[in-house]
Amino acid sequence: MHWYEESVGHGTPVLFLPGSGWCGNAGMNIADELKPDHQVLMVDLPGIGRSDGIEGRVTPTKMGTWVRAYLDNRGIERCHLIGHSLGGAILLTFAAQYPEKVLSLTLLDVGYCRVPRFPVQVLGSVGYLAPIIAGLEQIFGPSILKKVMGDIFGQDQAVTGASPSDSLETKIADVKRRGWYTLDDDEYLRKALAFEPTLSIEGVELWLALYRMNPFKFISQVRCPCLLLYGTFPSSDAKSTAHSAQHRQMSRTEP
Repeated sequence: MHWYEESVGHGTPVLFLPGSGWCGNAGMNIADELKPDHQVLMVDLPGIGRSDGIEGRVTPTKMGTWVRAYLDNRGIERCHLIGHSLGGAILLTFAAQYPEKVLSLTLLDVGYCRVPRFPVQVLGSVGYLAPIIAGLEQIFGPSILKKVMGDIFGQDQAVTGASPSDSLETKIADVKRRGWYTLDDDEYLRKALAFEPTLSIEGVELWLALYRMNPFKFISQVRCPCLLLYGTFPSSDAKSTAHSAQHRQMSRTEP
């Protein structure tokens, strides 16, 4: 198993995992704040970026095992965890499975609600096909994804919209066009977009695990200090957001 990482600073270890559209160094702004007394390890997600993917159908147990294998490989006994979106979901499952390995858990935009049945705000029009893709994979297994991806996205085409050959300026414009984030055009954004991950079969499997995941189940099992930070899309339904926040409060476990 190969993990691609970038390391900043020295001291108590901190593991950062990014969201699905980013590589590990999307956490560089966090790392720069923590590096005086922490070693921040920014790792690409399995199958999304430059880390090896998880073989077969991805489950929460496999997510946690992947993190455990990484820490064991690096000789890290305990560490702080910071994860954004999909990366946060992976770390949430790990924290629930291996509480003795976790000093603290920070979840960024994950853990307060489930992925919508039609996640169009994140995937665009492809989000309407999410239940079909998940159903086909459930019936026929991961092998069906190669054909599905080819039919939907075209050969070797990334969901992100920008291709690896695009200029950095084009990639920045694409991020702005998608409207997912309000980001300054600074050194952190440019470093994060210098290598933009593309979609792979293993990456789709990882995303499907998040799609099927009930985060409240794992939040209730966390036994460490936990900070959950999230925002909403401008079009988010206020009633649904309030309900999710209430559910999160009810599911919270004190350290």
